[in-house]
Amino acid sequence: MEAHRAGDRTASDAAFHLDALRAHGDALHERLTTLARRVSEATDWELADVDEGGRLTYGTDQLPVRAELLPAIAEVAALTRALREVDDPTQHAVMITLSPLEGVGSSKVGLITSLAYAYSTARGRVEARAPSATISPRVALKVVGLSVRSFFEHEEGVHLWHTPDGPPMIAVVRVRPALPGESPEDALAALGGDFDPTLRVVRSIRYDPTRRPGPLTLEDYVMGTTRAVSASRVTDPLPALWMARMAREEEA
Repeated sequence: MEAHRAGDRTASDAAFHLDALRAHGDALHERLTTLARRVSEATDWELADVDEGGRLTYGTDQLPVRAELLPAIAEVAALTRALREVDDPTQHAVMITLSPLEGVGSSKVGLITSLAYAYSTARGRVEARAPSATISPRVALKVVGLSVRSFFEHEEGVHLWHTPDGPPMIAVVRVRPALPGESPEDALAALGGDFDPTLRVVRSIRYDPTRRPGPLTLEDYVMGTTRAVSASRVTDPLPALWMARMAREEEA
């Protein structure tokens, strides 16, 4: 704290992260307390109805309790990880770049645009973006927040979106700690044109955007899982997938 009062930038950042961690922990504690109280006030039978065929069904007013359990577990895992990483300054600010695989796949930028939006609302806060246009073949996001590097590093690699009307859209995602004073424009300017053959394939999605909502099949090679859902956007399954991954990491 003495270094913080003396104006040391590193100490100031550490104090800020500790304050953010404390605030996050307090908010999570309140959330879990409320959820526990709601669960304790009802038994499993009270949370469910039995239809004419003897099957358990859940009304719209009963679903939230169960639907909130996975996010709560994921947030506990995220907080536990943040406690371990709070002193690592490379964890709390990342630069994410999204670009096409030149000369391969579709020239459409729908996947890059969709992923950029999904990342901007997934974790932390977008401090800066380039370019400012919503639709662009190359995008860079500077995201800040507790342990955002641990969250987003699993997204690094090649993403594919297969549609019925042509070759797949391909997005190459790179995630690294943001450099001091670095802007998203700097990150885009530093992108080379050569493809890194060591990058893994992260995820493959099959989805027809002309059918909304419509069937979507997702294969996540990092998690080793496949999902089939009804979706209105190509990124609709990602929040639930990310929550499941966060919970699984802490169990491991």
